[in-house]
Amino acid sequence: MASFQFYITELHLYCEDHARLFEETTDISVPPLSVNLCPEQSCMKFLTSLRCCLRKQTGKVLGGVIRNSKHLKRIQVDKNFDDSVCDLLEQVVNPSKCSLEIGLDFPFKECALTSVGTVKLASLLPRFNNIISLCLDLSDCCAAAVDTLVPSITHKTLRRLVLRE
Repeated sequence: MASFQFYITELHLYCEDHARLFEETTDISVPPLSVNLCPEQSCMKFLTSLRCCLRKQTGKVLGGVIRNSKHLKRIQVDKNFDDSVCDLLEQVVNPSKCSLEIGLDFPFKECALTSVGTVKLASLLPRFNNIISLCLDLSDCCAAAVDTLVPSITHKTLRRLVLRE
């Protein structure tokens, strides 16, 4: 009996149900072979690019996916993300080698953060050498959180910065 192994190098996720396929347990109805799509995320170990446009808990799920992706070079986070973007970024193995874009295509795709998420993001940004875009909705943040974030944005690679209060 022949067997084969495949690796995913570029992943675009725009559907919550598809993102849940990467969880250990799932509540959606899918064929049994699909539920455990990537045992221990082995098919993701050569992932180089992740683009996602998902919601809340997806950051934790995707964090588990990229935890073993030592070759990750690009993360693009579209709209609907919130503080969970930090859960995702915390799991990047080599952040200094990974470009980061958060909140693409302003004004339609901002990442909305709370004060807690903003302070957490401020502590994570210095780990990344190549930040291309930050489009953040900070309307639910206190001034102190914004004051913590702003000094952490010192990247010469930054092309687009939008901090909406």
